[in-house]
Amino acid sequence: MQEQTATNTAELDRFIATLSLDVEALDEADRKSFDESKRALAKAMDRGQLTIDPQGRPVFKSQSGKEFTFTPPTGGTLLAMEHYKGPTEKAIAAMADMTGKHRLAFSEMLRSDLRVCETIVVLSFST
Repeated sequence: MQEQTATNTAELDRFIATLSLDVEALDEADRKSFDESKRALAKAMDRGQLTIDPQGRPVFKSQSGKEFTFTPPTGGTLLAMEHYKGPTEKAIAAMADMTGKHRLAFSEMLRSDLRVCETIVVLSFST
């Protein structure tokens, strides 16, 4: 189990490196949030629901078996989010843009799956 955890941590660090996030520059509150997000993603990796592809992109497999590959957010992601008011709607718009899936694909997910996807989005916007 320790070997798997070390591998998962290395894979998560590879994803975080693609974000150009300066973790050392985070203040205490942001660092705490970052660490919590990283732990949540590590748990998803332990369950076999999350992997990091060779390009450093997170690939999430929902409990229904559908795969979602997350690309880094772009200006298009921000434009997709501006059409919605609530934080959940904005997060789903970002997920849809970052994965190239229709936002209704996320309506079929269990809440626990959505939390993992939301965590990926939050980390992606932490740069």
